[in-house]
Amino acid sequence: MLLKEFPDIHWLKNQIQTRFENQTTWDGRRLPHPGWPTVILNTKARGIHRENIAGPLSIFTTLRGNSSVAVRGKQGMVNENTFFITNPNQQYTLSIPTEAETFNIHVGEKIGGEIWYDATHSHDFLLDYPFEVSTSPELHNRVHWRDSNFNSIVQQLAAVDDASGEQELLGELIFLLLEDKVKSTKNSSTLRVAKSATREEIARRLHMATDLIYAHFDKHLSLDDLSQVSCLSKFHFIRLFKAYFHESPHQFITRIRLEKSISYLKSSDYSVKEISQKVGIENASSFSRLFRNHFGVYPTQLA
Repeated sequence: MLLKEFPDIHWLKNQIQTRFENQTTWDGRRLPHPGWPTVILNTKARGIHRENIAGPLSIFTTLRGNSSVAVRGKQGMVNENTFFITNPNQQYTLSIPTEAETFNIHVGEKIGGEIWYDATHSHDFLLDYPFEVSTSPELHNRVHWRDSNFNSIVQQLAAVDDASGEQELLGELIFLLLEDKVKSTKNSSTLRVAKSATREEIARRLHMATDLIYAHFDKHLSLDDLSQVSCLSKFHFIRLFKAYFHESPHQFITRIRLEKSISYLKSSDYSVKEISQKVGIENASSFSRLFRNHFGVYPTQLA
């Protein structure tokens, strides 16, 4: 279900308390079953501040402009390059201080449970027990980079006009999030640390650095900047970063810059020189060489 405006906050909180028992949407449509429905909120807004909302599994992002989401003392800055996740029944606060176009995806309880059940069981198990529903595993409350797969799903969701197509795309999206969770778990396991609590704390601090990178990849970010925001000494930070992400901080930043350059090449009329400057690589020749090494073609071949 696509909404083009925020529903009244008092109506929404009442519906949350009753878990949509009356099976009615904000605009009066009838829902097929109680519980949170799937809602995609694609609206232009500014001056929005909605506090302490306990929603379903939610993916917050924007098509233009910035918003922020706070949950459990963690604040995620969201823009057209990033997204932030909140889990079912977590209270979050959404703020949109200046004009932005949201594309927030709230995954309905029933469809979310069905997708997670399928995603977390083997084919043999699903053949014997095909129609069960599972509780969503908890995902990381952090800023995520929007890669080409995520962007493709968002573009298709923005254009889909039937429930079946929407459900197929939500399945693809949740499988993508599950793959990221599995990857993060593997990354943590590579850290040579005995205590799981210590591994979790290291991962949390390293992701504070990636939050900064995602927000300011087009600016100069020094190792001092990244290590300080992670509350780690510089060379301890470098060693942990490489162990966790399997690339150095410099390699990580370069990859993010090059991935962003692809979207500029596909969706704008900027020159290669302008794109290199927009992603934080001042020398256009260096940008072209890095692009060729990473993607196997020069940017002029895609422009």
